Amino acid sequence: MLITSVLFALLYFLSEVIFKGRSIGKFITKTKVVDPYGNTPSLMGTFTRSASRLIPFNGLSFPMGARGWYDALSKTYVVDVYEFEKKKRLFGEFNQIGAGIGR
Repeated sequence: MLITSVLFALLYFLSEVIFKGRSIGKFITKTKVVDPYGNTPSLMGTFTRSASRLIPFNGLSFPMGARGWYDALSKTYVVDVYEFEKKKRLFGEFNQIGAGIGR
């Protein structure tokens, strides 16, 4: 059981590193993992997130809030890819307002 759990965490770690915050399940649900700044999590953040999945009763953490323990401990968020990219694009366009004034 311990070997299976470690392999499970390793699978998540490798897939989220290789696919930049996405696992097979995240491709299916059209979501991805980001850090508080909207970037792909660092290797350490991804490792912490994957290792935190080994915490027993982790599934019980979801009724307590919108994030699981592994997201809270690794300071990551799971976001909808399309909504995230849309808001990121709008934020970039908003920052361009007035950029050429005064030149």
